Amino acid sequence: MPKILKVDPLCPDATVLAEGARILADGGLVVFPTETVYGLAADPDNAAAVERVFVAKGRLAGKPLSLHLATAEQAERFTLAPSSAFQLAAAAFWPGPLAAVLRRAPACPPWIAAGLETVSLRLPDHPVARGLAAALGRPLAGTSANRSGRTSPATAAAALADLGDRVDLILDAGPCPLGVASTVVDFTVDPPVILRLGILTVEALRACFGEVVPR
Repeated sequence: MPKILKVDPLCPDATVLAEGARILADGGLVVFPTETVYGLAADPDNAAAVERVFVAKGRLAGKPLSLHLATAEQAERFTLAPSSAFQLAAAAFWPGPLAAVLRRAPACPPWIAAGLETVSLRLPDHPVARGLAAALGRPLAGTSANRSGRTSPATAAAALADLGDRVDLILDAGPCPLGVASTVVDFTVDPPVILRLGILTVEALRACFGEVVPR
């Protein structure tokens, strides 16, 4: 079974975050909390570790992962020519439950994007998620911490029940504050298109940057 470490959701212990970063750097998988649901992380620079995420979830190879950032500035390294709509959305909703699909820059590992020319970025509104990425020194290659087709977990216990010994460490910060998945928006097209409607509503997005196409 995986190692489970309790962590304060507001002021996480740096030694706990360092342990999570060490496991990631060694090719391990770490379950971590966000404001929406618990995520499953790997080191984005380690193709074999990223492949373990797909195996652990039973995820189809053609479905890309997201990069969970420590800071908004990290987005500049992994993306090309972000649109004005994205810039408005990031200013309004980052950190927060918005996953933005943007053009992928050469610095973004192709195995994260499942061969696509785009990449999904998140800046979680959770100190543990951002702290883990900061401790690793690069974004987390992540997705929800559940088997594909099952409900995304809002607690560490639910993630453990679903993934069990498929992961190496679970950072337990208690229930996720929102408990609903992020909204995914494709900003590579004009107007932007909602790929997955989560806790951010169509109305909130339109109030921020104008027209958006529901899906």
